[in-house]
Order: sequence, then C-alpha cells, then structure tokens
Amino acid sequence: LVPPVDPASDSAVGLSPGTYFVEVSGAANNCSASRVEFEIEDLRPLDPEMNLLRFANPTRCAQPVNVTGLLEVRAVGTGALGFDYQWYDKSGIDTVRRTGDTAPLLEGITPTGGTSAGSHTFSVTVTNRLTGCSSIEDYTLVDDILPITVEASALPLTFCDPDSPNGSATAFVTGVPADRQDVAYTFGWSAGDVARTPADSFKRSITNLPAGPWTVEVFDTADPGVCRTDRTVIVGTEQVTPVLEVRTVAVNTNCEGADGNGAAMATVDGSFTEHVFDWFDVDPEAFPGTAPIYTGSVINGLDHGRLYHVRATDKVTLCTAFGTVTIGHAPAVPEPPLVEVLSQQTSCLPGRPNGRLR
Repeated sequence: LVPPVDPASDSAVGLSPGTYFVEVSGAANNCSASRVEFEIEDLRPLDPEMNLLRFANPTRCAQPVNVTGLLEVRAVGTGALGFDYQWYDKSGIDTVRRTGDTAPLLEGITPTGGTSAGSHTFSVTVTNRLTGCSSIEDYTLVDDILPITVEASALPLTFCDPDSPNGSATAFVTGVPADRQDVAYTFGWSAGDVARTPADSFKRSITNLPAGPWTVEVFDTADPGVCRTDRTVIVGTEQVTPVLEVRTVAVNTNCEGADGNGAAMATVDGSFTEHVFDWFDVDPEAFPGTAPIYTGSVINGLDHGRLYHVRATDKVTLCTAFGTVTIGHAPAVPEPPLVEVLSQQTSCLPGRPNGRLR
C-alpha cells in the first residue's frame, strides 16, 4: 500500500520498506507506460544489544540492616549520541518505581515482604539517541533470605522440690551484638520439642524450669513472616541425693518401766550444718505428712528395741535421704548386796524378835 500520492507529482514520500510499483499515464490521451517495480530497502541499524553488568538480590533477615537490590546494564551498538535507559517495575510490588530513569543502574530495590521469598521483575528499554532504535529486556530479582543462626544451651535441674525447679535455658543469635539481641529478635520458649503459639515465655533466658525438652523459636522482630528458626535443648537432672550416715551414740541403760536414755546421730559426709535432720518413730516414706518427733543431728531419750527413722534434707536443694537406727539395751543392774548375820532369834517373847543383819 502506498500513502496517498498527488497524481501530478513525480515523487512519493513516507514509504516503509517493501516492494512498490509506479505507472505513468498520459494526461491527454490516457495512455500508460509499462508498470515499473522498485524496492525500498530496510537499511536501519540493528536494535542496540544489552548486557547485564551486575545484579544483587535484596536481602531479608540480615542484621543490623538488609542490603537493597540493584540491576545495572550496558547498551552495545553504534550510538554516537549514546543511549537512553528507562526502567519499569513490572511486578507492581516494589516501592522503588523507577520509570523514565536515564541511568543504566537501578538500585535501592527493597524486599517484597510476606511469608515467603518474593520476586521483582523489572523491564528496561534502551533507546539509541541517534537512530531512535530500541530494545527491551526483563530481569527478575528474588529475595535472598539469609539464615538466622541460633545457639541455645541449658543448665540441669539440681533442686529436688517439684514446686521449685531450677533448670534454665538461654539462646542467642550468633554474630549479633549482645545489646541488639532483644531489640532485633523475639525469643519464644515452649515446653516440649515443638515450638508453640503462643509460647510459654518470651525471654531470651528462662529459669525455674523442670527437666525435659524446651524449644525456642527466634524470629526477626522487623520481618517475622519469613525470618525465623527454632532450636531444642534438654534440661537434664543432676540432683544429688545426700549420703546419709546414722549411728548409735548411746544405748539405753535404763530398765523396763523407766524412760529410755539411748541416743543416735545422723550426718551427711560427716557434717550436720548443711542439712536438716528430722527424726520419726514411724516410716515417713510410708506415712508422708507425719510430724517428726525431733529435729536435729543428735536425738536423745530413745528406747531400746524400737526402729527410729531419720530424714536428711539439703537446705538448698531440698534433696532428701532416709535412714534408720535401732537402739541397743544395756541396763545398769546394781551388784547384789553383801549380808552379814549379826545374831539369830533367841527370844521367846511374843512380839520381840531379836535377830539382826548387817
């Protein structure tokens, strides 16, 4: 197709590349010459080529700050006047919308957010200023989610009182200064080997723990949707049972009917200052809640032939040990008296006996 041509003109302009025909007719007699074919060639230079010089994906989970993404390209071609670069954000999710930028570098690309790694697609149009020819390329950046490395440890349970456990656990993110641990991250501890929501405690270090597994979930306070990890530690048991020694100090030397005077002593590792010693006349393990008959390391006034029980309790850990003792009997029986007959009975008078002893 040829654009409209003035019949009186011997020229045609504005033709696109292609094959054309021209026919000349006489104005007076309407006779026509043979149709002539001619070709308009496409001698335009090739579109500029584009090379990607460098790129960087935006990061997530980095501390103290994330690294923004960038794209840099370079046009290659015949361009004495240089090239124009126009960047367009095709994803529609990035806040840095660089439209009409004439620089080959697009930077400051922020992460997408959300609960998974997002992507950013950008289109760049390069235009040769001399020829007006252009080319288009698309590039996609993906959020680089950096791992959070957490170290966690636990101290064992040493107290025996079930109402006052003293196990503990702590966690920290490696490579992050101590003064930023609680600012940049949230620590959530849960009892068991699985992180729960909500957690039992939101402290970096927790105390008063019973024995067993404890799991900490650590997440970036600024980007909790994707920047999180967890670790499990075991609070062990290192409760020490006192080594109780019980012995008789004195046997009962009184006879039947008199109060006993036996005595017994209890110690732990030869000492009595770090433990409380409670004495019972019944088994306190079989009858819990029984009140002691005495509290102290040495007990007196014990009868022979009876089984006495003692419980030693560590004053700090409340760990206990039990023992028993039986008091022996060695009554102090006096020697038989020596009797001397001084005189026999010689009087016959009634009511007047005259025998004598000494």
